[in-house]
Amino acid sequence: MIKEILYPFANAYKRVIALSEKLALIARTTSPRQKFRMTKTDDISKNSFDQDFCSYLEYHLCQTFKNSADKNIRGLWCDGIIHEPLTKSKKSVNDSRQLQTKAFIGKNGQDNYEMTIRFGNDALSKYARGLDIKPCVPSEDTMDWVNIDTDQKIIELQLK
Repeated sequence: MIKEILYPFANAYKRVIALSEKLALIARTTSPRQKFRMTKTDDISKNSFDQDFCSYLEYHLCQTFKNSADKNIRGLWCDGIIHEPLTKSKKSVNDSRQLQTKAFIGKNGQDNYEMTIRFGNDALSKYARGLDIKPCVPSEDTMDWVNIDTDQKIIELQLK
């Protein structure tokens, strides 16, 4: 009887712990000193790569995983993408044509993955002008734009 009563609370407790770990990771990836040193033109979090884009990409990845021919990939889902990228300057992103961040992916959506988002010509052009890059995300019907290593916890995405 007691076990039946406490079981829902145990699952809620696990979700709270997972969420607190995510928040701690966000706090560690961007210190107040780093934010202070960035100029307005360098702050890419206020441009194309923002919370709205990350939420869109998170959902799109879940659908892409679900459509995969690989049954191991079909069981994965994405539970969040850090919208404060590790790559801080727009110039750095323009030069390297990629952006580094973190994502929470796995069978339970809680594994911490290193994420690299590579920009194709269209995405880089829109990103440089601060425009919406959601149209540059390839179709969820194919995994051609996703390279994932579940052992190393690395995911690479190629935008158009």
